[in-house]
Amino acid sequence: MLNKSWIVAVLGALTLSGAGIVYASQPDREAQEDRQEIAALQQARVGLAQAVNAAEQHVRGKALAAELEMEKGKPVYEVEVASARGVMAVEVDTQTGNILKAVSEADEEKAESHDDKD
Repeated sequence: MLNKSWIVAVLGALTLSGAGIVYASQPDREAQEDRQEIAALQQARVGLAQAVNAAEQHVRGKALAAELEMEKGKPVYEVEVASARGVMAVEVDTQTGNILKAVSEADEEKAESHDDKD
C-alpha cells in the first residue's frame, strides 16, 4: 500500500511541474505577440510617426504615447493625445492612416470596466 506522505509528495511535484508549464508558456505567448506585431509593422503602409501626426491633428493636441496594438485581429496604432478635452485614445489604421476611433481615456476605461463585468 502507498504511503500517504509519498502520495502527497507526488501530487505536490505534479502541481509544481504544471505551474512550471504555465509559467513557461507566458514568455512563449509574449514572443508570439511580438512576432505578430513585427509582421504587422512590416506590412503597414503608414508609419508610427504618421499615425501620431494624424492623431494630434484629429484631436488638436500633443501625443503622450503611441503603440501598435491588435484590435480584433487587426493591427492599429493607438495614440494617447493630450487635448483640451483631456487625454484622448485615438486609433489609427495602419494601412490608410484614417482615424478609426477617438475617445477620452475616461470613457474608454469605463467601457473596458463594463466589458469586464459582462
